[in-house]
Amino acid sequence: ASSFEGRPNSVLEALASGIPVFASDIPAHREIVDSSVGEIFDPADFSATISMINKILSDSVYLESLRNSCRNRVAPYSWSS
Repeated sequence: ASSFEGRPNSVLEALASGIPVFASDIPAHREIVDSSVGEIFDPADFSATISMINKILSDSVYLESLRNSCRNRVAPYSWSS
């Protein structure tokens, strides 16, 4: 969980690979991650973070719905854009 990033390349790379992102609540992540591709969490709220992880691991339908949106979300950050 990051407390500061510029342009988070690892987030963009994950989305481009079709991998949903679960990122700490910082402006750089909020710019890219929305509910269609993942979740934002407060790393200081340990119990909420654990609940989110459990939700992800136990709901394969939810996870697959996120995967389907990942590449579209990152398209504006491509070289051609």
